[in-house]
Amino acid sequence: MKISFLSIGFNRIKEVEDAIEQVGVKVLEIPREASFLPGKIFLDYQRNQVEWHKTQLHG
Repeated sequence: MKISFLSIGFNRIKEVEDAIEQVGVKVLEIPREASFLPGKIFLDYQRNQVEWHKTQLHG
């Protein structure tokens, strides 16, 4: 699983790292920001899509 998907449930990179450590998952060393920030952008995208669809349905 990519950290970018995990990041959706957390507000900070440190929270993601702590959660991963608690469950004992081995993470390959890559810049954490490279995975964390895309997840946040994807979440914003999804929220915007929902809002856009609401405006289309309800005028």
